Amino acid sequence: MDRLLESRRIVREMLDKAFEVYLEEEGRKGDSWRDRSWRELYEHLKGEIEEIASADDPDEILHDCLDACALAALLAAKTVIDMGAVRHLKGRR
Repeated sequence: MDRLLESRRIVREMLDKAFEVYLEEEGRKGDSWRDRSWRELYEHLKGEIEEIASADDPDEILHDCLDACALAALLAAKTVIDMGAVRHLKGRR
């Protein structure tokens, strides 16, 4: 498989997995992330990144990476909702 195509496939697969993490976690919590402050979400993401840096087990690292991707998306969504950022959203300039 072409390297570029393989890269796009695996990145898309990981983004899809991170979305599944969001659906599973926030489905149980009723999208409580919307009630948390931007700073709280940031600190949670920062903690996940620190866990990634200190982990040795590849499966644990992958799990933490998927959590971090989901949290980064929540932080981006919170930035749109709370701060009105729209620069990178189609049709919202």
